[in-house]
Amino acid sequence: MKVGKKIFALLLSAAIIMNASVIDALAEESMQKPENPEENITGRAAYAAEVSGQPYQSLQDAVDSVADSGTVKLTDHITLQEQVTIPSEKTILLDMNGKTLSVGFSDSSQNLIVNRGTLIIAGKGGFDAAGAARYRGFLENYGTLTVENGVFQMPDEAMTVHLRNHGTALIEGGSFSGGATIVRSYAGSHTTITDGDFTNHIYPAVDVNGETLITGGTFTNTSCSSCDPNNWGYTIRSGCDKDPDARLTITPASEGSVVVTGTQGGLTAISGTMEVNGGTYRTVDCAQQHGHIFYALYVAGEKGTVQAVINGGTFETKGNVAAVLVGNSGDGGVKEQAVLQIRGGRFLAPENVPAYKVDAPLGELNVSGGTFSSVVEERYLAEGCMQNVNGAVGPAEEGFAAAKIGTAYYQTLAQAVDGANAGDTITLLGDIDLGSGSITIEKAVTLDLSGCTIESSNNVYTLYMKAGLTVRDSKGGGVILNTGSGPQNIAVVVSEVGTEAYFESGMASGYYALFVQKGAKAVISGGRYEGTFAGVSVLGLNDEANKTSVEVKGGEIQGGSYAVAGKGTADHTEIVITGGTLISRGNAAVSVYRLEQVGGQWVTNENTHVKNYLAALTISGGSFSAGSKKGVFEVEKKAADNVAATGGHFTSDPSEYVPEGGAAPLYVVASDKPGYAYMVTPTAPVEVDPIVVEKTESAVSETIGAQDKTKIEAVIGKAQVSGVSDAVTESAQNVIIDQVEQALTPSDKVVVEITVRLTAAESDLNAGEQSYLSYQAAPVAKVTVNGEVAKENMEVPNTYLDSQASIEVRLPVPADMTLQEIMHISDDGTRERYLSGSGFTVEDDGCAVLHVRHFSTFVLSGQLTVAARIGNTDYGTLQEAVNAANAGDTIVLTQSCDEQVIVSGKSVTIDRDGHAYDESRLALGSYCSMRVSGDKIMITYSAPSGGSSAGGSPSYNVSLPGKVTGGDIKVSPRNADKGDTVTVTVTPDKGYELDKLTVTDQKGDKLELSDKGDGRFTFKMPADRVEVKVSFKLIGAKPEVPAFTDVPADAYYADAVKWAVEQGITLGDSADTFAPNASCTRAQMATFLWRASGSPEFEGVNPFADVSAGAYYYDAVLWAAEKNITNGTAAAAFSPDGLLTRGQAVTLLWRANGSPVIHRDINFDDVPADAYYAEAVRWAVSEGITAGTGSNEFSPNAPCTRAQIVTFMYRDMR
Repeated sequence: MKVGKKIFALLLSAAIIMNASVIDALAEESMQKPENPEENITGRAAYAAEVSGQPYQSLQDAVDSVADSGTVKLTDHITLQEQVTIPSEKTILLDMNGKTLSVGFSDSSQNLIVNRGTLIIAGKGGFDAAGAARYRGFLENYGTLTVENGVFQMPDEAMTVHLRNHGTALIEGGSFSGGATIVRSYAGSHTTITDGDFTNHIYPAVDVNGETLITGGTFTNTSCSSCDPNNWGYTIRSGCDKDPDARLTITPASEGSVVVTGTQGGLTAISGTMEVNGGTYRTVDCAQQHGHIFYALYVAGEKGTVQAVINGGTFETKGNVAAVLVGNSGDGGVKEQAVLQIRGGRFLAPENVPAYKVDAPLGELNVSGGTFSSVVEERYLAEGCMQNVNGAVGPAEEGFAAAKIGTAYYQTLAQAVDGANAGDTITLLGDIDLGSGSITIEKAVTLDLSGCTIESSNNVYTLYMKAGLTVRDSKGGGVILNTGSGPQNIAVVVSEVGTEAYFESGMASGYYALFVQKGAKAVISGGRYEGTFAGVSVLGLNDEANKTSVEVKGGEIQGGSYAVAGKGTADHTEIVITGGTLISRGNAAVSVYRLEQVGGQWVTNENTHVKNYLAALTISGGSFSAGSKKGVFEVEKKAADNVAATGGHFTSDPSEYVPEGGAAPLYVVASDKPGYAYMVTPTAPVEVDPIVVEKTESAVSETIGAQDKTKIEAVIGKAQVSGVSDAVTESAQNVIIDQVEQALTPSDKVVVEITVRLTAAESDLNAGEQSYLSYQAAPVAKVTVNGEVAKENMEVPNTYLDSQASIEVRLPVPADMTLQEIMHISDDGTRERYLSGSGFTVEDDGCAVLHVRHFSTFVLSGQLTVAARIGNTDYGTLQEAVNAANAGDTIVLTQSCDEQVIVSGKSVTIDRDGHAYDESRLALGSYCSMRVSGDKIMITYSAPSGGSSAGGSPSYNVSLPGKVTGGDIKVSPRNADKGDTVTVTVTPDKGYELDKLTVTDQKGDKLELSDKGDGRFTFKMPADRVEVKVSFKLIGAKPEVPAFTDVPADAYYADAVKWAVEQGITLGDSADTFAPNASCTRAQMATFLWRASGSPEFEGVNPFADVSAGAYYYDAVLWAAEKNITNGTAAAAFSPDGLLTRGQAVTLLWRANGSPVIHRDINFDDVPADAYYAEAVRWAVSEGITAGTGSNEFSPNAPCTRAQIVTFMYRDMR
């Protein structure tokens, strides 16, 4: 490079001195005018050129008139009939003056100009050969030539050369096009190109022999061997004449100053030496798109030995061959050795095309620098060098090595793993992209992410650990990432018996962040673990000697559905949590399921046989946060005994899993940690029996306009919320009371007042159908002790409410507003829509009445919302559309939204159609994966095949009836995870209407259905398969109610009797009597309750000796016993014919409702506080089912009549 720079400096200096001498000579020059200035060689009355103002008829005359040095200025366009020669003793500045020199002769031995002296071409003129048939070229230089500018054009068919250089030539600019070659230098010559545009279509634009320096210029050759097999070439070629001293040096004067483009090839050296210090060299397709694209850099000994050095520049090919070829044993020529040293630059080829190719033994490559689009083989790397993950080659040190162990550097992580010994620490030195590959580690080593990322798009896992491994991140920001599109792509798998992996810091992310299986153990003491489905999944198999286990001591674990998902057996799987933060964005923080063996495989689905193989969970610390309206734990019923919470902080009540009867009692109390409602502690709270009351407060926000405010204030006093005091769980009551700072005693009278503050927050009541009004509901608690306020304005979050309790909300509707829907929008973005006439009703007082299970924002609208569409069917929320979609459907958004949506058990596409929706708002069920392309969000459900080693919750089947008379029924999805929303759509035939719709689990328990209107009902999927039953009836057809002669129309029980007959609970005592005052038997009561529950089937063991299989009450009694509604009157006895007392009646009805606890005083003198029926009576009175028999008496031991029984049930179930 130093030699090249010296030559360039000398040439520039010579040019400056030469120009100065020309100017001095011109000042002294004295020339004589020709005798006949009106005639030139063509006979025209014009002059060809002038020298110091003296005209000459020919250019040669003008040149000859110059004694030593001078300026020859063209005065007209000239067509030369013969070659012009610059003698060796002269220095000529040829001022083209914007004129053109054209070839007018036909002689292939002649050029336009031959220079043997010193020639400078300036004046922005032109050289043209368009009309010439034969000529040698434009310029042939044997002396010193400088081309400052000009336009040089010749046709391709001339097959000749613009400039031949045998001496010293400097090209500072100009535009050159056409011909065979533009610049051709010869042995012993010196050529410098600092600028210009060189374009030709046949042979190389520049053919180098001698010594050539290029510091600028744009060089293009469009020749293609498919277009013309006989005429093609590289754009710049060095060493074409077997010149061993040929030397090409390319040193761009600035960024972008040298650009070389070719089709058949860019830059080549076939003899001598070449040094490239920068520039851009590309090969692209020809205009005909033949695809015959050669190398951007070609170094081969076709004319002699070659030594080439690349210090910089970009070499890129768009074809299917390498960007660089070294050596070529298949081409012609002398086949000498070619050596290429790459010390810098960029070498790029399309995907799956190598950046370089070496044809050994004629080609030799040594790489010590540069960046390559493909892997550089180790044999071509210079000693002590390696290639980093970004393709750059450099010294084996940080920045070029992927990883190091001590002072040893490794090009790839796989090489570092292979080179590691037990106990070594592998430290990452840069981000690593494994593509679709993965890494398996079978050594007890430490992996230090050191702030770097390991990423893989593998559809299974990124890292697979089969030995004791420690993962840490010494610098922070390190990540193990899996971006695969598989149904269960995992960041880190910990597997095999004896493997113990320790996760101290760093981050892992995938569908599962960590997956622990096959007897392995993972200990998490720090770091962050994020899973699209679950942060950590543990899967235990049938090996009692080697448990699969996870121990969480610290760190943060997050999952879209679960933070930790445990599946396996209690004997084989163990999860121990002593610290850390576990967060679920959509469901429970921790899920625990049984795993069962079917056909030799361990699976969890609706086809499993119930076996007592369970995953075990122990919690003594940590913080647990569940998704909105979700519990912290999701535990399969038969796994509950293996779950123990002895400490920790929770967003939902963990009481069910707190062990009882231990040496040290445990208590669930108010949390001392912000953001968590409950904690488990050995410190006993003071036990008090609070009285829980409720009230409603209403207000209108000051932000609402005056006109709307007047309308709302006129009705808002009617707002009412009922049932919230019963919905607050007993544990939540204790949590509220625990916030009282003063010491309490059991004798204190404690009242918990739940106030729901209902605020009209936003409105527009003057927009016609688009009118709306939003209410915000916020419950707060106040505690009074012995009549004094002890604590008030305590937040009552939705986690304090029993998720099964029903709360009635009465929302005032302003006058003139036609209400079509109410949208219930949760804080997390989930939406529930209630439609007029089904989801809510507007009563005579102008209030919209609906029943909910949590509080947030209610939006009353004058028109139906259309959030999404499937085909021609509109849906009010995106979740409704997802629930209704069939596999393969496309859901098209009709408006922007931020709704939180759960997709499970189906493959669907959500087309945003130009609207805004963040795909991170989607929570995917198990076996679902997501891919985003433009506006389309594609969710793929890959149904499990059985015994896979993968976590997640199971999917359960929804069973439909066969042929149904009078209508059709559809369910979506047909397989769902526990907690998923399932939509049932019923469509009656013409003339029919829905009669009955029930959904029951495998035990026969009815699931609660939510009527969404338009024939759509939803329910939450349990951890079990369910059965859907439906019947339709003719419109107007109702059960014919007999005109019982003993049921007066004004009797208190008349409506109850009519209801019981219509519901099929009883048909009376005879065809025309009901016998209302007859005593009811225990068998009759059990039968009434059973029929009211839909007459579920029962298969099990009969525990009663006095209940025969043929009795009408057989199924009813066994069902009631299985549901713990009754335990009989003695061991193995039910006493079916025994008369039912009023105390027994309300007790059975109370148990059928789940035995709720009611904190309410009752004043019956004949109901002892310790009576078995006392709580049931308290409940029946609070629910308005009975008010007693009068005189402060309930008459618990009096027989219960048939009229009283149906009245109790009617009041309970209406």
